[in-house]
Amino acid sequence: MFLPEDFTAKMKRLLKDDEYHQFMNSYNESKTHGLRDNTLKVEIDHFFQSSPFHLERIPWVESGFYYVPEDRPALEKIKILPGGL
Repeated sequence: MFLPEDFTAKMKRLLKDDEYHQFMNSYNESKTHGLRDNTLKVEIDHFFQSSPFHLERIPWVESGFYYVPEDRPALEKIKILPGGL
């Protein structure tokens, strides 16, 4: 992946050497995809059970979920969930 030289130079200044290398290597790893439930419209457990996605809870985000990349093109499915999502 190409990153602008100004950006990489700034990150190198901000991070320790080992952190910088970990940061740069992270661009070669696969992405994680996530979404959050709008708890004003539907409760978290109901969303989790009703979702057409293959979800896994994000431990540090109460209403956050990881989903598999194959579900990405089907985000329009979310409109069919109860609660008017």
